[in-house]
Amino acid sequence: MSSKKAQVLALLRREQGATLAELTAATGWLPHTTRAALSRIRTGGQALLKAARPDDAIAYCIPAPMTAVTTPPRARKPQRKPTAEAAVTAAAAA
Repeated sequence: MSSKKAQVLALLRREQGATLAELTAATGWLPHTTRAALSRIRTGGQALLKAARPDDAIAYCIPAPMTAVTTPPRARKPQRKPTAEAAVTAAAAA
């Protein structure tokens, strides 16, 4: 059997998220306890979005992690090698 926090996180990770009513029904918590759990999830460093659904219900959701876009490494400029003239000029300046 999974913990209530795991149930809440699973509901929040759904594409449509979860409303406060859905979260309270799944956990058996009171609304203020459910809001406190959402606050603890937020302060724990987890991103939590709040958006209106088409049926005017407010849903909370954890956004899907973004995949890293890999770009090829930039080409490096070729190293300039000092010429014989530059070596003579540097020696004369010293």
